Amino acid sequence: MEPRVLFVTPLFERGGTETYIINLTEYLKEKDIYCTIISAGGVREEELLNMGIKHIKVNCLSKKSLLNAFIGIYRIIQAIKQEKINLIHASSIYTTILSKIATIALLKQNIKVIMTLCGGPNKNIEKNSAKMLDIFANKVIALSQDAKKKLIRYGLNKNKIEIVNIGIKPFKKVDNNTLQGMIICNCGRFTEQKGQRYLIEAIEKINLRDIKYWIIGRGKLKGHLQNQIDSLKRENNVEILESRTYTADLLNQIDIFILPSLWEQFPITILEAMSIGKSIIATNVNGVPEELGDCGILINPANVDEIVDAIKLLAEDESLRKTLGQKAEERFYKYFTQEIMGEKTIKVYEEMLKA
Repeated sequence: MEPRVLFVTPLFERGGTETYIINLTEYLKEKDIYCTIISAGGVREEELLNMGIKHIKVNCLSKKSLLNAFIGIYRIIQAIKQEKINLIHASSIYTTILSKIATIALLKQNIKVIMTLCGGPNKNIEKNSAKMLDIFANKVIALSQDAKKKLIRYGLNKNKIEIVNIGIKPFKKVDNNTLQGMIICNCGRFTEQKGQRYLIEAIEKINLRDIKYWIIGRGKLKGHLQNQIDSLKRENNVEILESRTYTADLLNQIDIFILPSLWEQFPITILEAMSIGKSIIATNVNGVPEELGDCGILINPANVDEIVDAIKLLAEDESLRKTLGQKAEERFYKYFTQEIMGEKTIKVYEEMLKA
């Protein structure tokens, strides 16, 4: 039986979940596997249109209430019927529950529900979701061994878990011939999770000349971060840049990528930097050590002194930067391409449909 997949996700904005879905559905389409997406929409809907992926806009999926839940279930049922769906792929606990209830309401027990645990802003997602997923999901894709172990610890049947690392299309690599000195870059939502404030604290302690710092993103903490930058006691070259859907042009210009997050699942920004051979500093949290391997520098979260030491080490050692960047690029192509993720996911689909 060929998979006919309905992706159900709350929004379609600029987050990592949306990037994951875009990369996966693009590959599935290339393999002639039918996909439809239901979401409340967002700025990246146009990408789906350009890819030829059908998108059904259901506003209630982004706003939780009893009424919206009933509407969401009804719209999922409609999509299952109209698109002849035999497998639902959800991206949140909420959409997993709605999807499972929709299949029960249809008396279609042969329609399986799979969920990818992307995490997003949820610090303790494994603890908060394991028992619910054991009830409402037929399978759960964990992005790392770390996530799998935590899900099992908190009550999810180990037989329901498959590990499939995120994979992406590599950014086009362009030689950095800029004459603007060294650039150190962070990219992520402006939230407490992403830890930008610790990076800015570290910058104040780094007395190296000719370094620019780009902090790329958007979010509720933008004003706070800008105030923190403005209050730095020494002259600095720190700039906040608005995030964009396609960041390859910016990442190609940088020398060092840093992600000082307090928690993550399997951050796509690291994969983007790896794909074009950038040296990377990242916090030793969740799936990040499995993602980065020995191809970057791991630091402890919320540790300003370790950020300072790591930046100084890479900034002052060009040979180390090049070595780590080359190893990161090789590791990306070995483990984290769109094709590798797509093939592993298709295998999970096929096994589910046989069961």
